[in-house]
Amino acid sequence: MSAIVNPMEFPDIRVSRALMGALLEISDRRYAEAERTLRPAVPVERSMCHCIAFGSARVLLAYLYLQRNRPQDALSELAPVLAECERNGTPGLILQEGAIMIPLLRLAVERGIHPAFAASLLDSLGAGEPRPVRLPDTGETLTPREVEVLRLIAAGASNRDIAERLVISERTVKVHVTNLLGKLRVSSRTQAAARARDLRLV
Repeated sequence: MSAIVNPMEFPDIRVSRALMGALLEISDRRYAEAERTLRPAVPVERSMCHCIAFGSARVLLAYLYLQRNRPQDALSELAPVLAECERNGTPGLILQEGAIMIPLLRLAVERGIHPAFAASLLDSLGAGEPRPVRLPDTGETLTPREVEVLRLIAAGASNRDIAERLVISERTVKVHVTNLLGKLRVSSRTQAAARARDLRLV
């Protein structure tokens, strides 16, 4: 993708073109191409901060790295953006990115990268940390992580989908699913999803 190489275009237009191209490449799972498209846009964005108003190459690159199971690289790209937006009082520049920010912000909270600011952004996105849920009929309590997994099960997510969304291993997902089925006294994901609706968790 040659989205960033035309010297006759304004820099912010070149960055926007790179973002659009990378989004298409990510949707096609052409991750290596998307990284090559985004990389040249990052220094342009750093030198011209207003470019982020059209979307952030660093945020999209962080999302790409998270999709490729490279959380440390994702945080390396995300941390400066969080710092800038917190310092400048511009949370909207991150919030405009929408749902792709949720797993990135959760990772930032977990790793202690601007955790208070990241948590406030999650709240603004309606994705704040779930609370434990007590099951009135069994006396069991679902942990916040189990609540997250249950909501994703109810949404039809596979174990692999859940692992990617929560940035955990599929093996860990299987453990959570087994624990959930036991606590909910059900034997299938379909029944677990029905219980999630009964408990008004979805």
